[in-house]
Amino acid sequence: MPTKLFGLILMSTVLIGCNDSDSETEVKETQVQSNESPTEQASAEPETRTIKVSGKVIFEEGVSNVEVCADLKKTFRCNSKDPKTTTNPDGSYELSWESEAPHLGYNLVASWPRKNPLPKITVTLAPYWETVTIGARDIYDGVINPLTTAELSVEHAMSMRDYTDQEQQEGLDELREIYADIYDLPADEVYTKVAESGRYADTMAIQNRLSSHTIGIVTDPLAPAHVARKLKDEMLDKVDAENTSVQRYFIRNSKYIKKRVRETLIELGYLTKS
Repeated sequence: MPTKLFGLILMSTVLIGCNDSDSETEVKETQVQSNESPTEQASAEPETRTIKVSGKVIFEEGVSNVEVCADLKKTFRCNSKDPKTTTNPDGSYELSWESEAPHLGYNLVASWPRKNPLPKITVTLAPYWETVTIGARDIYDGVINPLTTAELSVEHAMSMRDYTDQEQQEGLDELREIYADIYDLPADEVYTKVAESGRYADTMAIQNRLSSHTIGIVTDPLAPAHVARKLKDEMLDKVDAENTSVQRYFIRNSKYIKKRVRETLIELGYLTKS
């Protein structure tokens, strides 16, 4: 994975129905096709389709002048043959390309170097990254932000653990509900409107840091989200009480945070008391 955030990190269903008349038609069509010469078959033009995507790249706010691509092979990076564009001053972008692929699934990826003064990378969300890379599945109207990236990472983790399509979809549905609780948004809007939620940057920073502690203890892809939902309010209160930043609070109180994460994992049933 190209970044730490992706270090955390399609369902297809074929419905086949048939009856007697359909079966006859299918046989006839097969016979006609079998009578075509190889030359006639080879000369058939592959069907192409124009795909257009418009959306917005958001970190703490819209991110301008950064590269966005359609990650056609789902490699979590922009490759040379991927359609690319650059974001506008408000973070918006448009992509368009011709595709002959029978399956049109893809991811969206945006990346930029930390040293680039535009945009400013705040210590709240990415204090240590040399390169920032965020992504999204192709189902959120082109919105790319840290939360869509977290979902993409969970989806990848599930695929690496041989989840069935149904298990993966159920897991992603559960994840959406957890994130809706964390950010106090409707489940059908949490990925697209998370940046509008109260204390978005602090909450996202807490989620990321709790995730890094959780991943080292358990392997369930949903465990970090469950822990974040349990501890988010407590961590925000602690940050406010010390009148400090999330980053500084987690550095100063690392032992306490590790203890609370372990206690929470026991409470959630992921661990047993030793």
